[in-house]
Amino acid sequence: MNFASVFNNLTKSISPLLNKTPGVVIQQTRNTFVLKRQYKLPLLEKGAKIKNWKNRYFIYQLVENRNNRKREQIDVILKTFVEGMGVRGDKLSLSPYYAYKHLLLPGLAAYATPENIKKFEEDIGVPQQAYSSPFVPQTMRLLGEFLLQVNMSADNPWTLATEHVWSAFRENKIHMSRDSVTLPERPINGPNLEMENKEFYVTVMINQREKVNVRCRIRYRSNDPNKLMPDPDALLKISEPIYPEFKAVLDTIPVHSQLKQKLQQDSSTLSTHKRK
Repeated sequence: MNFASVFNNLTKSISPLLNKTPGVVIQQTRNTFVLKRQYKLPLLEKGAKIKNWKNRYFIYQLVENRNNRKREQIDVILKTFVEGMGVRGDKLSLSPYYAYKHLLLPGLAAYATPENIKKFEEDIGVPQQAYSSPFVPQTMRLLGEFLLQVNMSADNPWTLATEHVWSAFRENKIHMSRDSVTLPERPINGPNLEMENKEFYVTVMINQREKVNVRCRIRYRSNDPNKLMPDPDALLKISEPIYPEFKAVLDTIPVHSQLKQKLQQDSSTLSTHKRK
């Protein structure tokens, strides 16, 4: 058996394998282009033979690319309470991408079809969540991680009042009524420079229903520049409570965002050194 015959037999045996291609999945795409001919087709007489049209009759102009067109919002109905959006039965108009990714795909909402509207119409307008507003959980989380610095005088005697805390919130662009702030039962009197950067807490009521504790610190201000020696890194340090009885409540409040970020950076740096 010569080489040519061996090669031919081998080619015949492997050629089906070489020509075999994996299955091709054909999927429909929602691409729409509106076109018009640049040259108008001539009319044919009745019974005339169809011609082979010239190439110029196959030149088109793009009128509209509907893939770039802004998509209209779609209506969905919430199946359950969604923070910052609404309660079960609320009808929302959202962009298709956001509605699909954040509500429809997780199963938190359904398309606002006539069938679904009829199904949820008994729930529309009926509050069924544990909060007075869809934005309450977000507000409570932000206040819980916020550190309020209350500026007090180091020159004149004072007793901490609701107005001091309320003004401190306003300085940080957080607006509420004076009745929404509740101070601890034990009065805080000053000036006492040992209270500088020490912590206490206040309770804020939201919509006359939900309550959240907010971490606060005393910061002294004086007309005498030599009287105080402020610590520029005080916000990045763990502080002690003004009174020992405040500690139990302060331990339940998360540390503020700046200190939390600092602690995370220190932890990552320490773990890096340990690996080395």
